Amino acid sequence: MFEERFYREFHQNENMSKIQVTVDESDVLVIIDPVDTHEKLKEIIHGEIKRLRRILNGYIKRVPEFESSLKPLEMQGDNEEIIQRMYKASALAHVGPMACVAGIVSELIAEFLLEKYIGLDNVLVENGGDIYLHSSINRKISIYAGQSPLSNQLSIQIKEKQMPIGICTSAGTVGHSLSFGQADAVVVISKDTALADGVATYIGNITILPADIENSLKTAMAIEGIEGVVIIVGETLGALGEIEFV
Repeated sequence: MFEERFYREFHQNENMSKIQVTVDESDVLVIIDPVDTHEKLKEIIHGEIKRLRRILNGYIKRVPEFESSLKPLEMQGDNEEIIQRMYKASALAHVGPMACVAGIVSELIAEFLLEKYIGLDNVLVENGGDIYLHSSINRKISIYAGQSPLSNQLSIQIKEKQMPIGICTSAGTVGHSLSFGQADAVVVISKDTALADGVATYIGNITILPADIENSLKTAMAIEGIEGVVIIVGETLGALGEIEFV
């Protein structure tokens, strides 16, 4: 959940291609250096999303609890990368595998495009507010935090040396995703976008009051692979790790 201004600046100021693709529940935005005609690129991205969804849907038919569990599960044999990485991330994040799905889809689509179009400098994939970012320059991201007075007032600088990077957000007061907490925004940064997604959900679940922020920050940063976290509850803000506000 990031301010639209970021997308507008990323897209318009640098003359990049902006592709929006919806496949069932997946609503994916891709901003990328010009590499193909709009329609061809949209068709390529659409095909990759459908492929990933086929894998997920097929696995859920065989293992229904993969979709419904709110806790980590023991992996049941599958050699597909998306399934394995969701199991691994959910175990580290203390959440069910599907809490990591938006993040892993963003990362795998970006990795697919980076492999297909060798030499790309800039690719952003956003899926349900969860971002995978590959860029050759520093980027500034503004945080949307619902009705909090801090919403859209804060920007995080993502440095070129940090990328590629996953940036995921969860909130108990914004959006339709299940959350047991009351945070207006929990932003988590990690090289592993599935992990960032899962940890954002977990920390969002345990953060109810401003008094919870300090413990929630420490809990997030204790998870291996987490580089930074920002939590907003009402007028109260906390941050820990590799976070630089600009």
